Amino acid sequence: MPLQGSKIASKSASLLASSSSNRRRRRGVDRSMSRMISTPTNTTTSTIQKIYDISRDVFAAATPGFVPLPSDVEHLTRSLDSLMLQDIGLDASMSCFTANPQDNPKVTYIHFAESPTLSVN
Repeated sequence: MPLQGSKIASKSASLLASSSSNRRRRRGVDRSMSRMISTPTNTTTSTIQKIYDISRDVFAAATPGFVPLPSDVEHLTRSLDSLMLQDIGLDASMSCFTANPQDNPKVTYIHFAESPTLSVN
């Protein structure tokens, strides 16, 4: 766990105390935002939606100096660490993953998901 300065620790304590009420208050907004995110129609979109949902919950009370709970960070980290290329529609044989040692790396744009409020590229 990273060391925290007294200012950050005191802000964190007050934020943690109010984070549950903030989450309850924001849930109405969060749910309406979730409806704006495109409904998962395939594995790629549903995986990205899952990561988005976890991130939104972890950082719901984020303000300057905010430090998420270690358990929340661990939950998000586990989800990200478990991702496989196939989970998000990628394959190791794709041209963007092959390198030519005699050439510069390719700049590649890969579109994963998009909605009115979120774009993952």
